[in-house]
Amino acid sequence: MKKNTHLPRRIHLRFEPPEEETQAPILNQADSCFEYLKMIWDVDTLYLQEAFYIVFLKSNLQVIGYHQLCIGGLDYCNPDMRIAFGMALKTGATAMLLAHNHPSGIQKVSKEDKKLTQKFLYIGSLLGIRIIDHIILCSEQQYVSFEDLGYMHQDSCITQ
Repeated sequence: MKKNTHLPRRIHLRFEPPEEETQAPILNQADSCFEYLKMIWDVDTLYLQEAFYIVFLKSNLQVIGYHQLCIGGLDYCNPDMRIAFGMALKTGATAMLLAHNHPSGIQKVSKEDKKLTQKFLYIGSLLGIRIIDHIILCSEQQYVSFEDLGYMHQDSCITQ
């Protein structure tokens, strides 16, 4: 008879807020989102390769923290939503800001951008995590806001 050598594994979820609480910004408009993103973005790669960031927010839209979810090529990156929502749950976030850049500088929302946003909106609605906006950084001075374009409601990206 084979002896059972499997030991139970306990899964730990852990998030440590900073020891000294600072006054984190509140991101309640596209302009404030863009200004925050400019502070955290690696400007050296803004025009070189696409990257995707998530900013995790409290219910009052105060920043909890951010994470660079993925880095891609010249015109594409593939963010893993399982990681994004896992981190949101781990940090207690009730809202998220999505952001990626267009190294080309083109201020146009692609079909892929719309599809991805729809997936985030759908999963967020299932988990009770609001997606407040999806910002595309086109340069250090220009951006596109899905909220400003009216794309931040389920199915709105599909019909427009």
